[in-house]
Amino acid sequence: MHASPSALVVLLLAATTHPIHAQVRFRQSWGSSQSPVPSTALGWAWQAEPAGDSPWPSIGAGVGLGLAGWAAGGFTASYLAKDCSDHEDDYCQLTAFLIGAAVGGTFGMALGVHVGNDRRGSLALDFLSGALVWGTGIGLAAATGWDDAVTTAAAITVPIAQLAVTVLVERATGRSRAGNRTVGIAIFPQPNGRTGLGASVRF
Repeated sequence: MHASPSALVVLLLAATTHPIHAQVRFRQSWGSSQSPVPSTALGWAWQAEPAGDSPWPSIGAGVGLGLAGWAAGGFTASYLAKDCSDHEDDYCQLTAFLIGAAVGGTFGMALGVHVGNDRRGSLALDFLSGALVWGTGIGLAAATGWDDAVTTAAAITVPIAQLAVTVLVERATGRSRAGNRTVGIAIFPQPNGRTGLGASVRF
């Protein structure tokens, strides 16, 4: 029996994981191209696990890229709005800086958290979650007429809440995706009396 290169990849991947159940149905086989793998074959399945499960890489990268995005977005927006003070709003450039900083910081944080988690989750969901937190905090501050106490509290708590929610969403999405990745191997008899191997990879 000769295994194909793809078969060897499956075997190597399976060797680095641990079994989660003992009966699966396989969709690929080798050893005899005309012998389908029976559903009664003796087999094992492995579920891939991430190398590490610590949130700190995501937190560190989220803070670092979040600050970088905040600065880049704020100063870029401020530069683009440099001529707006010629009009009625004397603070339009500051407003542009704050909006640009919020967008850049939210995206940078989402990107950092996603990269820190080895891109196992969803960057889009991370960004949308962070934007929702930011919108909620700013909305509450605006609803109070930009009360000093409420605005100060929002400025402090919103970035922390953004980071926490973004990390939670990224890790939850990553676990959900990892749970759908299974590698299986089966040993089965062939009609010619020889023994064959079968494998499946479910994503």
